[in-house]
Amino acid sequence: MKVVFLDFDGVLNDNGFVQNALKDTGPLTKYTIELAQTTLDPVRVARVQHICDATGADVVLVTSWRRWAGLDELRGALKFAGFTAPVVGVVGGVKMSGDLRRWAAGEWLDEHPQYTHHVVLDDDTNLWEDWGKKGKAFNCIHPFDGIEDKHVSEAIGILGRKEGAA
Repeated sequence: MKVVFLDFDGVLNDNGFVQNALKDTGPLTKYTIELAQTTLDPVRVARVQHICDATGADVVLVTSWRRWAGLDELRGALKFAGFTAPVVGVVGGVKMSGDLRRWAAGEWLDEHPQYTHHVVLDDDTNLWEDWGKKGKAFNCIHPFDGIEDKHVSEAIGILGRKEGAA
């Protein structure tokens, strides 16, 4: 089985998209899932959906949005943006430091040995780059300003297409 470890900010949006989405909201004083839904770019969400469709991958969330929302709310935000691939978990502590994110993803893979192929989609390289020295190495793709088609192709290449997928 295959899994995508998915960050939200910087992958499913970029600063310009977020600023435009929030331009009429005024100063942010409280996070809400409704507000979060407006900051997910449906085009970029569709790109991750394409990775999952082409490879048969499930998704585990590694996003700092966990500070404000639980797994069901995050699934709902993705669904609102058109995402239908299975979201099978969320990892890392609410602090979501690099070590927590790496270690939690490694532990998740250890606890789910049926997932033999993985890719990380996270804009923050320093959260993953030293992991190879500490244990499990991760296949990482770092879109710095939202996921683009080249990142989709790279992820599909890492995971491998599912049989019969175009």
